[in-house]
Amino acid sequence: MPPAEQLPKEFRRLVREQLGAEAEALFEALNQSAPTSIRLNPCKPCPLTPTGEPIPWHPQGRYLSERPRFTLRPEFHAGAYYVQEASSMLLAEVLRQLLPQGETLRALDLCAAPGGKTTLLADALPPGSFVLANEVIRSRLPALQHNIWKWGRSNLHLASLDPAHFQPLENFFDLVLVDAPCSGEGLFRKDSDAMQHWSPQTVAHCAARQRRILGEAVRLVRQGGWLIYSTCTLNEAENAENARRLMENFELEECPLNFPSGWGLVRRRVGWQCYPHRVRGEGFYFAAFRRKAGGRARLPKRSPTPPHLKPLSNRESSEPAAFFQQPEGFRFFIDSKGKVVALEEGQVETALFVQAVLKRCWVGVQAGKLKGKVFVPGPGLALFGGLSSRLPALDCSLEDSLQYLRGAPLPLEGAPRGWTRIRFAGLTLGWGKALDARLNNYYPKEWRIRLEGPGG
Repeated sequence: MPPAEQLPKEFRRLVREQLGAEAEALFEALNQSAPTSIRLNPCKPCPLTPTGEPIPWHPQGRYLSERPRFTLRPEFHAGAYYVQEASSMLLAEVLRQLLPQGETLRALDLCAAPGGKTTLLADALPPGSFVLANEVIRSRLPALQHNIWKWGRSNLHLASLDPAHFQPLENFFDLVLVDAPCSGEGLFRKDSDAMQHWSPQTVAHCAARQRRILGEAVRLVRQGGWLIYSTCTLNEAENAENARRLMENFELEECPLNFPSGWGLVRRRVGWQCYPHRVRGEGFYFAAFRRKAGGRARLPKRSPTPPHLKPLSNRESSEPAAFFQQPEGFRFFIDSKGKVVALEEGQVETALFVQAVLKRCWVGVQAGKLKGKVFVPGPGLALFGGLSSRLPALDCSLEDSLQYLRGAPLPLEGAPRGWTRIRFAGLTLGWGKALDARLNNYYPKEWRIRLEGPGG
């Protein structure tokens, strides 16, 4: 929460140039605490999810009156909700206004980590849509994968490529979202690093990088498809100016959007801006376009099968299939390392094609691993929303759930034999396995929490 005099001098000058007398109200807003907001997972309702005031532009969005210690909330780790900045949830309203109802779509979130907008897409698009989340920075990939898994959908897929390496998928996607890396001016009050690293040179560098990403992204959109551009910054160079250049250099038209005046959005030359002193949220910019040129890529009649994936026979897939509530809706594959992948029937051709043409891509539900003839379920499968209700489960107290999330062993009393869902408030946290004298904890080491204290 920086006082106005701590804000970079050149930043203050640019804001005054952009907003005039209104700039002081923005500086004052940046000196206030940012609101805390969450977006509920409609597939994982939980009675213990924090309650709050509805966010007007998202049916599952909630403002919280205070910020809980989310690390000590087991339902958060199970995927009951995502902690997301409220302004960015406006993308759901943009999609509601743009997209046809009921038509399944192919969508790409090109700069996806940590996954908030990917999971928003999964909720906002028609059921059965194919959603690919991409993150080029390897260090950010684990968080993206974890958040995708927590959301529990079978139509969320993962890639890790520079945008320039998506050429095999030109004209392929109905929708491409570019939530581009930016200077982060809209987050100054909760991200001191963004403020300390800000400079006019940073803005220029970000704007140039965004133009490169957008130039690659637009080619991936099929004719008549949509491109959405967003940032969490305030300046014109990264926002409306980049959007204007995009329209100038490519055959795009801006999509008309309408928002209630009470929401506080400001119309820019191109796109819309959320300012923290007007909107109950952080600084956020977005613009939506429709592509007039290009073609429409179709899947080949015989979709290529990735060389490292082979289908499992009915006999081979029987054990992993037993973990699914509706196994008949999936086809099971195994890769060269023994990892089992489950693909939703309606997405098999698309998923296999994308997997075949992209070098670093992981499609479908990452179900687990076959070790000889024995199937070992993976951590992503535990969080899958289509997990079989017939599987053994151990319902844990808040205290025991937190101990499980810390990697500690659980009391054996009452635990079923074999692979067991460890649950809190009806939601699965992960796997345990009861042996003769103990209940082994299979919660991944890299996910374990270190914060001590009671829940809440």
